[in-house]
Amino acid sequence: MANAKETPRQKMISLLYLVLTCLLALNVSKEVLHGFVHINESIETTNSNFTNTTQKIMEAFKEAIRQGRYEFAPYYQKAQKTDVLTQRAYGYLDSLKKSDQLYRR
Repeated sequence: MANAKETPRQKMISLLYLVLTCLLALNVSKEVLHGFVHINESIETTNSNFTNTTQKIMEAFKEAIRQGRYEFAPYYQKAQKTDVLTQRAYGYLDSLKKSDQLYRR
């Protein structure tokens, strides 16, 4: 086909197919990107919900210890350590997301 001479009409049809293919590829990319945005929003909502729940649990631990229920103290200490590690991991992932290190490939 590459050696065959095309009529101007065939050249135009080939060019239109190429343009159509490019437009379809751009449309797919837009939809894929929209999917990633939707997933990111869902993850941020989930993180917010877990943060609120964790804060409520930590407050319940503090209140129980204030009321003299010291059997919760070891669990509260473990929860504090877990909270620190979680915040550190979340901060690291958030810094990667905000930087352009992920996009330098």
